[in-house]
Amino acid sequence: MIAIVAEAARTHNFNEHRLRLSLAEIARRSYGDADTVNEALEAGWKQSVAHSMADGIITQQEENLLREFRDRLAMDQAAADPKAIWFPRRCGDVPPT
Repeated sequence: MIAIVAEAARTHNFNEHRLRLSLAEIARRSYGDADTVNEALEAGWKQSVAHSMADGIITQQEENLLREFRDRLAMDQAAADPKAIWFPRRCGDVPPT
């Protein structure tokens, strides 16, 4: 489920409804629930952020895609890792502590 979300977060146009239905079906077959889907959404998004930052630089396009994904899915920013939702703008910027 996490890999599916991570891939969707990196695409320009994902179908939110289809993504949620797919995750819900996987969760149902695995005896999961809505919390399982929400956890997969958050973990997949974080994985996508980590993938985008693997080279130490995140492009404006990558940042925009990740923010749009987070916002469209109404993910709770307070539940996300603060370092995962902070995007450096310039080389040398450091996340707030």
